[in-house]
Amino acid sequence: MEAAMHDKIPKFYGTAVLGERGQIVIPVEARREANLEPGTKIVVLGGPRGDILMLAKADSIAEMMAHMMDHMSRLEKLIKSDDATADDGGE
Repeated sequence: MEAAMHDKIPKFYGTAVLGERGQIVIPVEARREANLEPGTKIVVLGGPRGDILMLAKADSIAEMMAHMMDHMSRLEKLIKSDDATADDGGE
């Protein structure tokens, strides 16, 4: 159980410096753990105030969105089913 909790704690991989051309180097340990290789497409997301940036692999974002859409579809069916039951007087 302790290992499962440890996996959920965000990791600190180090720091990076923004170069003149806007490039950063992702620390090697982060690249290894995320299986990032040259040519891996990365999505750059911004925080609500504009001072936070988050990086994610594009294929991971696409997979997450597909799962979310599946869950939303199931939720929509459940809501419609509940609404139909309520319209029938709960019978």
